[in-house]
Amino acid sequence: MVFNCEVSKTTIEKHLKPFGDTMHTLILGLMFACGEQANKATVPGDLPQKGAVIATVNNKTIHQGTVDDILSQFSEDKIKEFKASGGLEQVKEQLVLTEALYQEAIKAKLHEEEDVKTALAMASRGVLAEALVQSNAEKRATDELIKKWYDDHLVQFRKNEVDLSLIMSKSEEDAQGIKAELDGGADFIALAKAKSTDERTKDSGGAMGPVDLRQLPPTMKTPIEAGNEGDFIGPINLMGQWAVLKINKKINEVTPLEEVKDQVKESVMREQSQTYVEEIRAAATVVFPEGTTTEAKTPAPLNKEELKKDLNPQSK
Repeated sequence: MVFNCEVSKTTIEKHLKPFGDTMHTLILGLMFACGEQANKATVPGDLPQKGAVIATVNNKTIHQGTVDDILSQFSEDKIKEFKASGGLEQVKEQLVLTEALYQEAIKAKLHEEEDVKTALAMASRGVLAEALVQSNAEKRATDELIKKWYDDHLVQFRKNEVDLSLIMSKSEEDAQGIKAELDGGADFIALAKAKSTDERTKDSGGAMGPVDLRQLPPTMKTPIEAGNEGDFIGPINLMGQWAVLKINKKINEVTPLEEVKDQVKESVMREQSQTYVEEIRAAATVVFPEGTTTEAKTPAPLNKEELKKDLNPQSK
């Protein structure tokens, strides 16, 4: 049997759309492993009774505090998105279902079986280990370190876009005629509305808006990169039709740190989590039985799901 205690951000995100069986596992693990108390060590999974009662299952109450604890680790925006997508009601329903299953498992004394005891103990260790790593990573992710990481990875936040307008023609001859009119001073917007065969942009005078250069095919990207703002490019063969483009504006700017700070912080915390794990392992005094050997390996970057599997062999 496997009881998964962690309620991870990845799990919640998976349930934003659609909701599925993983939510059942999520709640089941919470109720079996997370609520263990010292004075009730033989009957694990007794959740704290905090907040208003949201349901009663066989005379056993489920409280709002449990739902709040599940959601407390997420940002306000993520919680709003989760609630808007129906996730909150799904959590409550799964808590009800899992409470009923939990009661039956306790009646069957499954928690007294040795393999289940081990699974519960490893789940508790996994939760504590992750909480420790997360807490230390949070402390280490200072504003100074976040700024340094942003500066060191600036290329990731550089926009390389171009604002384009398009006139599409069915033949190269027609496209060449349009290009000649534009070179002669014709108004691009008027020409696009009158002659473009692209229904998506025709009514707006050919306006495509900003386009990421990295997503364009070489037949478009190369002449656009070589051109200047205001230039007409083409004709270019695009899947059997012919395009004449106008470079309205080249956009080469960096997204400010303020707009990507949460994203950068997550990256910093991932790195700091890995560093902390390596530090703890290096500082630990480890003695293996005589005759056994271990091969030193550089740990892979910390992954919550993999950490959970490592700490709970039965989940593999």
